[in-house]
Amino acid sequence: MVVLSSAYTAKSNSFSITNLLGDVNGKAATYSANLPRKNRARAAQQRIKANARERGRVHTIGAAFEALRKSVPVSGECKLTKLSVLRIAAAYIETLVACLEASRIEEQEEEAEAKEMEKPEDLSRVARASPNHLPSGATAVIRFNHCSQKLMKRIQRECRGSAFHPS
Repeated sequence: MVVLSSAYTAKSNSFSITNLLGDVNGKAATYSANLPRKNRARAAQQRIKANARERGRVHTIGAAFEALRKSVPVSGECKLTKLSVLRIAAAYIETLVACLEASRIEEQEEEAEAKEMEKPEDLSRVARASPNHLPSGATAVIRFNHCSQKLMKRIQRECRGSAFHPS
């Protein structure tokens, strides 16, 4: 195991690393490197700029997660991690898509029923209909209900015992 100690001396513009356990002969080994002043200054400026960019990136991501958290149906009292926000948002989006699909199918069925009322009833079509077959609108509503229940379970799980009040 090697234990290193480092020191920077501003006066001599040198940086030294010392192996505290010593070399094979038991003597402390010191390695020095003189860094040109321009390179040190440039490296320091680059690091400052990189740190500023990273702080800005982290701030932007934090603000985006906060906006997303406000968009999901969870009370402000429930403290969520970023991962929890993503999981709830995904379940919420799935539920909204199922709701839109159920609504679209319901509208299509209503339009079809309106057209059928204008025509004489086709008894052969009614006879062919399977009694166990659900209309596509009912299937869509069942899917929406399933997605809604899944969303509620996800919210309860992610809130971890916090006050749970869907918005």
